Amino acid sequence: MAALVPEVFLHYLWSRKLFDSASLHTVCGQRVEVLHPGTPQSAGPDFSGAIIRIEGVRWAGSVEIDRIPSEWYAHRHHENPKYASVILHVVWEAEPTHRTLDWQGRAIPILPLKSAGIPPSFQARFSGLPFPCAGLAREVPQEVWQEVYDFWGEQRLKARLHIYRSENELMQAFWIALAYAMGAPQGSLFQQVAEYLPWTYLTRYTNSLLEKEATLFGLSGLLEGVGPPAAPYEQELLSTWQYLRRKHSWQSLSLSWRPFRPPATAWVRWSLLAALLEQFPNPIHLLEKPPQNLPLPSPYWQRHIAWQKPAVRPLTRFPPLLHQNIFINALLPFSIHYLRHTGQLEAAVAQIAQFQQLPPENNRYTRLYARYAYPGRNAWQTQGQIQLYRIACQSQSCLSCAVGNYLRRSEPHSGTHLSE
Repeated sequence: MAALVPEVFLHYLWSRKLFDSASLHTVCGQRVEVLHPGTPQSAGPDFSGAIIRIEGVRWAGSVEIDRIPSEWYAHRHHENPKYASVILHVVWEAEPTHRTLDWQGRAIPILPLKSAGIPPSFQARFSGLPFPCAGLAREVPQEVWQEVYDFWGEQRLKARLHIYRSENELMQAFWIALAYAMGAPQGSLFQQVAEYLPWTYLTRYTNSLLEKEATLFGLSGLLEGVGPPAAPYEQELLSTWQYLRRKHSWQSLSLSWRPFRPPATAWVRWSLLAALLEQFPNPIHLLEKPPQNLPLPSPYWQRHIAWQKPAVRPLTRFPPLLHQNIFINALLPFSIHYLRHTGQLEAAVAQIAQFQQLPPENNRYTRLYARYAYPGRNAWQTQGQIQLYRIACQSQSCLSCAVGNYLRRSEPHSGTHLSE
């Protein structure tokens, strides 16, 4: 059971005294009375300034909270003089044989809360939840959650980018991210082509949209084994690829493409990427001022979903979900990074504002927080939810989180009862 009870839950119970005071006993059977739970701290013991009575003797000092007694030693508190002020070690459950000793060998009383009259219905709120504070998430005001999402949106941006040694290295990283985003859900295959042929080479060795299409189709292996050309464009495409591969000694990559419904076919996605490269041969221009609308492909690929396969309906606008995916996962992150790096701070702030205008994403992370806490208001916040879950929630770093700190406050949220 101990592994299922998050530490933030224990902080919540302790700070609000949500237990049966008559049931508080140490593992040695000593009667405990909590006069003041103390003030939560960000470093050192979890609560300072606590006032308690043990067997009628008044004590003032610090309180440390862990799920089980052995975490005191796992965190090496027994070697840290800062924990010499601890007068009580609060845990979820413990055995009479457990002992907590400070750095001088002094025994610290252990108080288990599991036997302190916590109703099973209240305990059930913390069993099998997707993140530690999920059972308490609605106890925290929505504005606190929104601030947390915004904070982790910035952390998500920083985590996805690196310190690049040169502008060329930055542009190649952007090219790979752009290809991956354009190719989703087959982004890894698009990435392999982008790694094989950098953006600078592609734009240097191709002088038209047809040549860009031929290069991308050819390198990805899509033109291998296609049927005989039946239209002038198809003949030109094949001839152009044969010319370019001989001239530059290019080889088709062995990639396993899966069929997808339009407009997610690899043919359409490569044609869209080729159109973007044709309009922005220099990636810097794309990063300095990302366009509101992305270009459509050449006429053939507006009317076809694959080689000689006409579309049921022509492609008349850039696919909205793909547009959002590209902006969220490639264009805006690299634009903000580049603008900051080059000192164009006002422009970077403008791109963040554009990021925050994008609608929220729908994925398993965003659904979790919408269900247990509050939904993200925009794509910046839903990106923050991804980073929050992966970095803070999975590692149970609740005590360094604004949500966890709110739950540690001694003022109870209105309507909170043990019987809930």
